[in-house]
Amino acid sequence: MSEFFDLPLEEHGIILRRIAPLETATNVPRLVIHHSPEGYEWGYGGSGPAELALNILEYLLRREGYQGETIRCFEGHCFRLAWSLHQDFKRDLIADCDRSEAHIPLETAQNWLETYRLAAEPLRGPEP
Repeated sequence: MSEFFDLPLEEHGIILRRIAPLETATNVPRLVIHHSPEGYEWGYGGSGPAELALNILEYLLRREGYQGETIRCFEGHCFRLAWSLHQDFKRDLIADCDRSEAHIPLETAQNWLETYRLAAEPLRGPEP
């Protein structure tokens, strides 16, 4: 089960720590639940890492004030953009993390999102 450190992502980046074989701690807020009701994981490509990736992207989009389409998750709603990108984000940034402890600078996650969102989100023309 994930516990959340009281360390703002803006200042500390994404902190991932294993505190027991089946217990993890992170400062990533749990905004939606879809893949893993048991919590976050990292260091491989399963459902716990997918849950973490989805919540990181959702956090980043909410933080920037994104107003895109949402979809229903098992618990809550996430942006369709977060949903479209989270498996790739998991593959690129979460699956290779050290399973005991990892740190992902928030700027790294933001840069990844900015790069990949262009492929997932159609360019919009000016509003009429």
